[in-house]
Amino acid sequence: MNDSKHKVLEIIRSSVEVFRKISPIQYKIRCPLCGDSDKDLKDAHMYLKCSFDPTEPILYNCFKCNAGGRVNKYFLKKLNISLDQIPDIDNQIFNKIPSMKRVDIDIVTGTPVLESEQTRYITGRLGKGFNVDDYDRFKIVWDMNTIIPYITDIRIRNTLPNNWNSISFLSDDKSTLLTRFFDGSPRWKKTKLFPSENKSFYTIKTTLDLFTRDPIVVNIAEGVFDILSVYKNFNGRDTSLHISTLGSDYESGVNYAISSGFMGSNVTLKVYVDRDIDEKKLRQEMKKYKWWFNNVYIYKNMIQEDFGVPIDKIKKIEYQV
Repeated sequence: MNDSKHKVLEIIRSSVEVFRKISPIQYKIRCPLCGDSDKDLKDAHMYLKCSFDPTEPILYNCFKCNAGGRVNKYFLKKLNISLDQIPDIDNQIFNKIPSMKRVDIDIVTGTPVLESEQTRYITGRLGKGFNVDDYDRFKIVWDMNTIIPYITDIRIRNTLPNNWNSISFLSDDKSTLLTRFFDGSPRWKKTKLFPSENKSFYTIKTTLDLFTRDPIVVNIAEGVFDILSVYKNFNGRDTSLHISTLGSDYESGVNYAISSGFMGSNVTLKVYVDRDIDEKKLRQEMKKYKWWFNNVYIYKNMIQEDFGVPIDKIKKIEYQV
């Protein structure tokens, strides 16, 4: 654990009456915002998450008042902790300090083309039912020429895939191009457009209110087409977050959602796994996250290997964590 985070955690431990370790990265205290339980002063409903990632802040979430966020000056004041003990809390300890310059630009990917090889391929993989707004949310690069001005590396510019025999998606941080070839080998290719220290995820564009008390569903799957299928076939699109981990590290997707602020008693976590995944082992691994969500579910498709197929080839089986 980062020394600065450990210091903050120890100060909190010494300043509160109830401090229980729930897991290697989770702790429970009484909520300083709502006052917690009146009947039992030893009862506690606020969870702290202090991960081993030195760049991730300590997060809090109360399952009584639904307050959640980042441990900062405001939160420590509520615990009557003197900020003189931690003078740099908002400057260093809990903010990411990238070793590379973060690329934060609005890459133009072109206008969705409903009659194109790309849309025909998605229709063939997942079935009909997508509209122009859906395709706009998928961060598909419709015209490779539109992203060339953003790439300074000549080698990368000269080796970009074309749109004749493939479909390409942008990763969440826009640093990586994820290309699926229609035929031939390799099936997938990842092209690093910009240097980035972040793990690559693929997400479907959405706008959600972090402070709403309405139900929100966080959907996590392994592949791009798995999460597109989940978006098309399950849950309300306007109240859901869709994350592809681009691999079988499902926990990274959960941590990504939590660090983005999607946690609490109104948030349900749904993980869609490939059929070869050891479901029992994953359920054990996911237990440490159940305190951060209203419910946690794991799903498998019992007909095909994954969920990246039409709905008539999906027979969903549910496991609750």
